[in-house]
Amino acid sequence: MAQMKNSILEAGNGSVGPIVVYSMYGKSYMRTKPARYKDKQSLAQLTQRQKMKMLLAYLSPFKELLRFTFASDAIGRSAF
Repeated sequence: MAQMKNSILEAGNGSVGPIVVYSMYGKSYMRTKPARYKDKQSLAQLTQRQKMKMLLAYLSPFKELLRFTFASDAIGRSAF
């Protein structure tokens, strides 16, 4: 993943062919889409995904509270 500085693409987000441009926390990034996924979907992977899905569903109503509470610890990254 490449980080761009002072680029004409810095103002935009989106994709052109296999290239994706996006901004996060005031920085612009460019990456390529994966050609294919090597996802075997083992039972352990599916179990872990279900755990994360349940956790996010539980925490979503508290998103603003979490962002406010952990704002000082989340400089340059998400507090959620």
